[in-house]
Amino acid sequence: MCELNVKREHVCSNYKESSGNMEAVGAFRIFERSLSKRDLKYTEYYGDGDSKGFLKVKDIYGENSVTKLECIGHIQKRVGSRLRKLKKNTKGLGGKGKLTDKFIDKLQNYYGIAIRSNVGCLEKMQSAVIAAFFHCCSSNQNPMHGQCPTGKDSWCKYKQALRDGQMVFGGVECETDSCFLIAVHDRTAETLLGLIESWIETGTTVIFDCWKSYEKLSEREDEHQPLTTFARIH
Repeated sequence: MCELNVKREHVCSNYKESSGNMEAVGAFRIFERSLSKRDLKYTEYYGDGDSKGFLKVKDIYGENSVTKLECIGHIQKRVGSRLRKLKKNTKGLGGKGKLTDKFIDKLQNYYGIAIRSNVGCLEKMQSAVIAAFFHCCSSNQNPMHGQCPTGKDSWCKYKQALRDGQMVFGGVECETDSCFLIAVHDRTAETLLGLIESWIETGTTVIFDCWKSYEKLSEREDEHQPLTTFARIH
């Protein structure tokens, strides 16, 4: 008989307490045997926000001999989880035009970017988090990009467009009330009509500024019925 088919008795279970305490016990065992088996000390504990494991090992080689490192991904995730919990437990906070899951996802994403982009500088990190909040709350009617970062590494598309000397084409989605911004490289009819065809659905009323190239939109009404255009003078 093949040796691999021989039934062997093997018991690998080495823990019989509660499941909630398993991670902490496991962390303690790993740190405890580091000197005797590896001849080394672990100086940092990389956790996910749960302090049970860290509390077990932080003084294992002496008082506060182990430093805790936070996982940015878990910090980012907790922001979304707590906002969703707040929305669920607070009547009238959620809904159209208020705190939606889509907005929470967006804010959570920019929150993570703010932290990762400023590791090692708490002051800049705090400023970036505040800027991310205002960026997410910004709209065409009330732009709030004043605190968004500038420069080539800016994550703000609005600031990127201004930096490159581009115009900004924007609108508001009817179903979600979410605004969108697209950098416009020039004001030619070809560029603007291409944006209209890509982003504006048939049946939409387009309000255009007093640029000559925008006047070309009226010539395309037959192709995009019932597309209508109006001029707006600043």
